[in-house]
Amino acid sequence: MWHRERRQAGRARTAGCAEGHAEKRPSREDEFSALKAQFRRDIEGVQPQMAYLDAIRAVLPRDGFFVEEISQVGFTSRFGFPVYAPRTFVTGGYQDNVGFGFMTALGVKIANPDKCVVSIAGDGGSCSACRNWRQRSNTASAWSQSYSITRVTATCCVTSTGSTREGIGSKLTNPDFVKLAESFGAVGYRQKRQRL
Repeated sequence: MWHRERRQAGRARTAGCAEGHAEKRPSREDEFSALKAQFRRDIEGVQPQMAYLDAIRAVLPRDGFFVEEISQVGFTSRFGFPVYAPRTFVTGGYQDNVGFGFMTALGVKIANPDKCVVSIAGDGGSCSACRNWRQRSNTASAWSQSYSITRVTATCCVTSTGSTREGIGSKLTNPDFVKLAESFGAVGYRQKRQRL
């Protein structure tokens, strides 16, 4: 009996709300399109980070996952990377955990094996997570069986931690990331051009 009363009360509330908003509001689509276009023009000056993000967005499927991490490209992705599907932009938030991105991308790929997963990290984050670079894990304590986890990881090498422009932070001595990836059975590539 109370179910019927609740349904009737819900219908009455809905009807009351509809009465107050019966007039159709004018579309603001043009206004928002103009704002989006202006914002895009404003952020085009953030280079080469926006060029990297645009190249990733061009090949990443609309329902693919992008996992950002603390790096100049990761920071830029928070406002400059277009996202088309819910929960496909994975971030550690503003806690900025170094090494978060790579390991999180592994989990995202395991949870979504049929989706494309791209992880972007700085050289510091990649070095802190490199023990997990192997394509197959035979560690019994970590995995009950071996998994083949296919994903793309981009490492932005600036050989420093902290702000690269102001010279604040520590200098890093990096390994050859291509050889490091290959030593774990992964394929590594080096992007040689400054702009994509």
